[in-house]
Amino acid sequence: QINTITVHLVLIILCVLILVIILSPIFVVPLVQPIQDLLKATEDVSQGKLNHVVKIKSSDEIGKLTASFNTMIEKLREKGIEHTKLLGEIKQKELQQKKLLDKVIIAQEEERKRISRELHDEAEQALTSLILHFKVLENVSDLVLIQERLRDLKKITASILDALHHLSLELRPSLLDQL
Repeated sequence: QINTITVHLVLIILCVLILVIILSPIFVVPLVQPIQDLLKATEDVSQGKLNHVVKIKSSDEIGKLTASFNTMIEKLREKGIEHTKLLGEIKQKELQQKKLLDKVIIAQEEERKRISRELHDEAEQALTSLILHFKVLENVSDLVLIQERLRDLKKITASILDALHHLSLELRPSLLDQL
């Protein structure tokens, strides 16, 4: 009789084990599937795919974790949109800055050309005037007239120096005066 009970017990245990093995996927899959879904979603997000939304299948801790994960993805999406917008604004500002800098450089070049022409014209006229006065002096024999002409030459030379001094001030950046 003990043998029969033992055999029955072993048979019952075997039946229970077979039943557990057969039925375990029915109970385990619903528990593991949400975790696998979250794992897949985290892999997608780590690759930059922010369009993934995990379905909430329960209201337990896994369901709360899934809801929190979906909220995080939405916030990441919003930040990504904001980042893209700000990046576009920065590029626009950089473009405006480059255009303004180009205008400043063009204005500087035009001013340099103007000063160069002015320097050339004024210096050439003044030096030509000096040469003509010296030529006139070569033919003058009256000492009083020579002294008078030399005073005129001194005035012309002083005005040339003043004009050159004025042009050199124009060439000097005014920013240096403020330092």
